[in-house]
Amino acid sequence: NKSMNVAGPIRSRPLPLSADGKDTGMSVGSSSSNDVDMYLDVPSFELSLDEFEEYALARLKVLRKIEEMKTRNLPPETFRTQLDASIKANLTSTQQKHKTKLDVASHFILRAAYCRTEDLRRWFLAQECRLFRHRLENLSRSSSTNNSGLREFLANNDFDLDPVSREEKERLSDKLQKVPGGPTSPGEFINTQYYRVPFVQALELVSRRECYVEKGQAYVPLARIVSIVAAKFRVALSKSLALA
Repeated sequence: NKSMNVAGPIRSRPLPLSADGKDTGMSVGSSSSNDVDMYLDVPSFELSLDEFEEYALARLKVLRKIEEMKTRNLPPETFRTQLDASIKANLTSTQQKHKTKLDVASHFILRAAYCRTEDLRRWFLAQECRLFRHRLENLSRSSSTNNSGLREFLANNDFDLDPVSREEKERLSDKLQKVPGGPTSPGEFINTQYYRVPFVQALELVSRRECYVEKGQAYVPLARIVSIVAAKFRVALSKSLALA
């Protein structure tokens, strides 16, 4: 198996395989440039011992901050602001290449460290899923009105989503527009892309009545795809931790 090459006595430290058990090398695409990564591919690059420790501690500070804030049950806006500050302080660099290296390497270093027991795996999974969702929500909010950043992320990570045709969207227009929190005007509805996914992949949205369901399919606007993607991330990471 490939390992992350690290100078010094831990040069051959093994890293966990990707979700399908294959070691395919590092993949850095637009998702990384948008600060959102699925971490499906094991990276392979040189790290000094100092970098190894520095990266691990940097990410651990962020994950522990997430745990602390969840324990304090902070309001969502306060949670977002404080997590943004922690990410900026610990997982950010002025150079995009180094920023990506720091983020990806630190994730896999901690994944290797936290895969040894069920309690460690559960803790790591919970904090990483919260971090991933936070970044994805930031991407969705910061994108232009047509969610170009989110669209780009979905395309570059091969999310096989079934877009609803204009004809079907028109047929269901009354029902789709009655979903709480959806498009508030005819113009906004026309410009909103909907996707059809099996309702079992949208259980969070279904439970909150934030999507329309028909014949076992959930009709989800692009802006609410975040919960679908976050669920897929959790499944993939959980499987990777179990295989590590």
